[in-house]
Amino acid sequence: MWLRLLSVMCGRLPVGKSFLEVMHGWSVLPCGRKRGVKNKRTAALERAQAKAAAKIEGVLGPQGDAHALLTAVYKDESQAIDLRVQAAKAAIAYEKPRLATVESKVGGSLNLEQIVAGP
Repeated sequence: MWLRLLSVMCGRLPVGKSFLEVMHGWSVLPCGRKRGVKNKRTAALERAQAKAAAKIEGVLGPQGDAHALLTAVYKDESQAIDLRVQAAKAAIAYEKPRLATVESKVGGSLNLEQIVAGP
């Protein structure tokens, strides 16, 4: 009975038809989003991804490389700071060489008195 009331409240039950006649093909609760329709958050996320992809493709062109993509992301101030930091961390290895390890050898020997006395 409550389903009939709910369907009448949603305005989906045609006049002159019983609930069981209309129920075929519906979900348990007839109100709400139809099957296959994305929710607002998913639709907004997909629109934002498409917009970002178009923006990046405009900057890089269709054949952009990975380093150019990372550079475009960390230079884009409209992106979230944590995403920009991650892109910068990944790109820095290709922009600045890492410091090489240096082996130092000290010749001769010093004792404590020579170190305290200084040069």
